[in-house]
Amino acid sequence: MKYRNEIDGLRAIAVVPVILYHAGFELLSGGFIGVDIFFVISGYLITTILIEDMENNHFSIINFYERRVRRILPALYLMLLFVSIASSIIMLPSQLEEFGQSLVATVLFSSNIFFFLKTDYWAEQSEFLPLLHTWSLGIEEQFYVLFPILLFFIWRFGKNVVFWLIIIFALISFMLSEIGWRNQPIANFFLIQTRSWELFAGTIVAFIINKHGVRKNNILSILGFSLIIFSIFSYDETTPFPSIYTLIPVIGVMLLIMYGEKNTLIARLLSAKVFVFFGLISYSAYLWHQPILALTRVYFFDPDLSAIYKYTAIILTIVVSFTSYTFIEKPFRDSKIISKKKLVYFATLPLIIFLAFGFFLHFSHGINNLKMSFKSPKTKHSLNQLKIDSTDRYKLWDQLLRNQPKFFEENNKINLLFIGDSISQDLLFASAHSEKILNIFNIGQFQFYNSCAKHIPIGKSKMNLNNECSKSLLELSKSKIVKDSDVILIAMQWLKNAKYLQNLLNSKELHNKKIIIYETHAFSDVVSLIMANERMNKSFLDNNFQKFLYLSKNERTIKANEKLNLIAKKNNIFTLNGFEVFCNEVKKTCNLFSDNGKPYLIDSSHLSIEGIERTKIWLYVEIMDIINATNFFENKLYLEKNRLEKNK
Repeated sequence: MKYRNEIDGLRAIAVVPVILYHAGFELLSGGFIGVDIFFVISGYLITTILIEDMENNHFSIINFYERRVRRILPALYLMLLFVSIASSIIMLPSQLEEFGQSLVATVLFSSNIFFFLKTDYWAEQSEFLPLLHTWSLGIEEQFYVLFPILLFFIWRFGKNVVFWLIIIFALISFMLSEIGWRNQPIANFFLIQTRSWELFAGTIVAFIINKHGVRKNNILSILGFSLIIFSIFSYDETTPFPSIYTLIPVIGVMLLIMYGEKNTLIARLLSAKVFVFFGLISYSAYLWHQPILALTRVYFFDPDLSAIYKYTAIILTIVVSFTSYTFIEKPFRDSKIISKKKLVYFATLPLIIFLAFGFFLHFSHGINNLKMSFKSPKTKHSLNQLKIDSTDRYKLWDQLLRNQPKFFEENNKINLLFIGDSISQDLLFASAHSEKILNIFNIGQFQFYNSCAKHIPIGKSKMNLNNECSKSLLELSKSKIVKDSDVILIAMQWLKNAKYLQNLLNSKELHNKKIIIYETHAFSDVVSLIMANERMNKSFLDNNFQKFLYLSKNERTIKANEKLNLIAKKNNIFTLNGFEVFCNEVKKTCNLFSDNGKPYLIDSSHLSIEGIERTKIWLYVEIMDIINATNFFENKLYLEKNRLEKNK
């Protein structure tokens, strides 16, 4: 394949906006489209090579993958090595655990799937993820695995047939992206089925150039360049992506490649040494920019880096990228320097090491215990106090449960029933320590254990439940406490179990009851938060630290709460957002510590004694707002009358 300087220049146009966008330069609000430029270029280059091999009967899947390994793995492995070392030093245990998971996904070229399941590309929390950018490598490698095989089997039908089949594949993928951004925007962004049309766009260009060659057309090449520049400066995170909007930069790249013959104005511009330089180091620059920026943000616990840190990170990216290109990329592409045999060892051994290290970080919870051993006496004291608070909490909990009065014995009060697991018990505990709540409500509980929280299939008797869970469900169906309740508050550590809530609501025992769903709060482990405060050397009440706490909200819990909201709207029932106890959504801050520095949580979600005191005030206000909003007191006489009739 003939080398084209302007293609390297086009790579520079792709990588520079991406770097500046991730660094936080708002002027380049659409800088993220650089990835889409890379997709089109990759599709074009790979297909051009494959067509030449097919036409000359030189196609070899082994040789193809060898070239891909030489091109991708050496620089990638170098970056992963340094990032793994740096992350192990500066990251908190909870952060390091997630890094280990992303490391495994990256070396298996499935990080796009991992980040689809774990995060939102546009979320502020993503600024702290050093391997987030590898999602695009995942898509490209998945394409490189599938497309050569597809091309090999359909090539026998002739190039024209292959060309039109590729157009059909591209159209299907494009239509999926148009459906995707309206219904599943995160999946639409990260998954190959909605991204492959961009790579296929480059494939289509390769077939056209193979037949007609690169043409000289200043107007069309300038138009293509203009479409790219327009997208970089006019798009932003509110622009659906990928979607019909993505067509503008994609078409721009297609026009530039097809009509940007070396003598055109745009080709001459892109062939300038400065553009070619950044184009040559573009792969390494893309690999290194996100880890450098993310780890800087992790170290300072600040998603909004100051100008000095931004420029330093960018300069460091350029220096490291040039070094990587010169001493890693170029030598490994030369088979005379690195033989096939050496390449096999190089490709497999680091893979095994990274996988082992990633799994170790996952199962050790970010080497939590090891990191704890290096903490200061101040932090160790805080952690010891946390253990004491936790022990006291459970002692008081047990005392309450042993000495609890008979439920619902005072008929002149509203019967408030708590259903759920330990989260529900926390709320019960808070209610039992609130005179305001006890003056108005009789309180009771029906507890599911964790095993049951995962299986709440009331109304689905055919499901295989363990004996303990079946017993609990039978007790619930026959329970007088459920029958006599006026208000039922359901609270659990939902996570993946939100989907089971509808089955619980379908239970006839809960019909005609006022139902409130508690949307669970969950943060990074409080141990990590204490460690973070030590590193920041700030007060627990410091505004910047509280912004960091806001970003520490558990994303899985947030997603579970979103599902709960949908279920609540469907069933016309009320919800309480547990994050409101600690967080200000307007200021995007959270306070998880009392004035004297004691945490409100003993782990990611369970309340300490201080947390109980804070929650009981909030809980009373929220429940009373719901009661008053629904004229519940006016209906109380009816409820009492109805209850008396039932007891006859």
